[in-house]
Amino acid sequence: MKIQLDTSAKTIKVENDIKIKDLIKTLKKLLPDDWEDFELQTNVTINNWNTPIVVGGGWSRPLFPWYNETICKSESDNKQLCDYSLKAGTYNIEC
Repeated sequence: MKIQLDTSAKTIKVENDIKIKDLIKTLKKLLPDDWEDFELQTNVTINNWNTPIVVGGGWSRPLFPWYNETICKSESDNKQLCDYSLKAGTYNIEC
């Protein structure tokens, strides 16, 4: 699946047909807390498709380049709680 994510304009372009179930599952993985704020653009051709970020099973939010890790604090049980914010930009993603 080819996705172009524009975090500045809060748009998502999907070039091919996809089942809604698969799209929502992917968006929840790519944008766990933010996906509902984005607009889906359909019937589009993704322009400027270069150097896509290939997202496989091992990727998660701290590693996604469209997120900044802003504040981390330690919990008493040695867990860290981190807040994340979106970086402005356009990202080509291959899932």
